[in-house]
Amino acid sequence: MALIDTETGQTRELLPVANNNLSHPQPGGNFVFYNSPQSGIDNVYAVEISTGEVKQVTSRPLGAYHAAVSPDGQRLAFHDFRVEGARVADMPLEPTRWTAASAAPITPSAYTDPLLTQEPGVGTIGAVVPDSGTVQPSLAVSRYNRFNHLFNVFSWGLVQSPDGQGVRLGVRSQDLLSTTVAVAGVGFDQTERTGNVFADLSYQGFLPVLDLSVQHGSRRTTGFVDRRAPLDSASADRWRYTQFTTGVRLPLNFTRSKYLKGLTLGAHYSQQQVRDYDLRTRRLSEVGFGGSLHIVQYSLSYYHQLLQSRRDVGPRWGQNLSAVWRTTPFRAGLQGNQWGCRETCTFRECSNIIRCACVGLPIS
Repeated sequence: MALIDTETGQTRELLPVANNNLSHPQPGGNFVFYNSPQSGIDNVYAVEISTGEVKQVTSRPLGAYHAAVSPDGQRLAFHDFRVEGARVADMPLEPTRWTAASAAPITPSAYTDPLLTQEPGVGTIGAVVPDSGTVQPSLAVSRYNRFNHLFNVFSWGLVQSPDGQGVRLGVRSQDLLSTTVAVAGVGFDQTERTGNVFADLSYQGFLPVLDLSVQHGSRRTTGFVDRRAPLDSASADRWRYTQFTTGVRLPLNFTRSKYLKGLTLGAHYSQQQVRDYDLRTRRLSEVGFGGSLHIVQYSLSYYHQLLQSRRDVGPRWGQNLSAVWRTTPFRAGLQGNQWGCRETCTFRECSNIIRCACVGLPIS
């Protein structure tokens, strides 16, 4: 901590550099008050300008912060943290009753050094600089090429699919600038007993965000092919499919207050090619003997939520709106249109889905 004369520009050191967290310095008379946890608990301390002597002003069991001297110089106000919550407290400004401050604790190197050796970045950036005040050797500077560092594998694991019918085993990659996110792996459908391989890539280095997804695998179904009763013609079939999806997203953030507001617009093209489908009938949820499906999907998503505390599972108040329109404009393979809309309202004590609807013409 230093004292600067604004007229002459001269600087005088009040407290030497130490392993001590000092914050919110506030001058008052012949003292400078500040926050420090050097006694083990955050409290208000004061350094005397004329002598440099440090004294502990408050001794609150849970912490005291942000001291301010009254205009008449007779009382000291501060932020008092208690079990019941926080409040503004005050006390007489009597330096004779303050206690001498204990020395700042010294962090033993034996505690930090083993932890630093475990950091994965040590091999990348080298040894940790011990003190910013010492002169360090100059480091080589080179231009960063984001395309040479797109992939940075940092995690792998087994997760369950959102519908609860399958599992995925994959690896996840995210570059140091958080602009490229990639996931690749294998999946297994527990209901159909079939597998697939997949790869997803999202590049967020500029707007709009670019998305790319590829999936290849097999499907299997068993059902009756009768068009009228009795239903006694059960058939089973297994076929292969390849699905390719690409598109763009435009995420917009309108947050300006305690409410989180955002809008995301998206447009994606998806193609699915089916081979070895031998059944005579086709379910509406399958491409089947149609051979191929070319879809263009437009999406809109909007949210307006109250900023939540870390302890809250979800926002206490807010609205979410999502709308999707799928169409087949290329006149190839299956034809149809489909649109859907969903709105969710969340209140303080409960969550209520106002409407969940999907209306339109099925793909046929």
